[in-house]
Amino acid sequence: MLNIVLNNDNLIMVDSGNGVLSLPNKVQMEQLLDVASVLHLSHNEQVLMLHTNKALPKNMQELNIRMVLNHLTFADALRVIYYQQLYRYYITHAYCGKCGTPTCRQQKSKFVFCEQCKREIY
Repeated sequence: MLNIVLNNDNLIMVDSGNGVLSLPNKVQMEQLLDVASVLHLSHNEQVLMLHTNKALPKNMQELNIRMVLNHLTFADALRVIYYQQLYRYYITHAYCGKCGTPTCRQQKSKFVFCEQCKREIY
């Protein structure tokens, strides 16, 4: 399973103690659920958006995505970049540009919806 935790342009990585960085495992992801929200969840991927500047668990580090891409496989790096772009989209489209109402995320199509205007925002 691919586990990703994003915070702005940063990725949460786990240091195994010998300088090797990796993505969090399932148990480590569960430790962050109280300070993060789910961006994407499927049978083989779990992506969280961190919402705090609280201290991370001792073995976790917040690193710029550009710094950690070399520690990931090419396929995992592509997924991280995709979810970073989706994360940015949700942040910049949190409110309707027409009426200012908070938007609702749609899980299937990845767009946001304004309940007030009844508009799909892409």
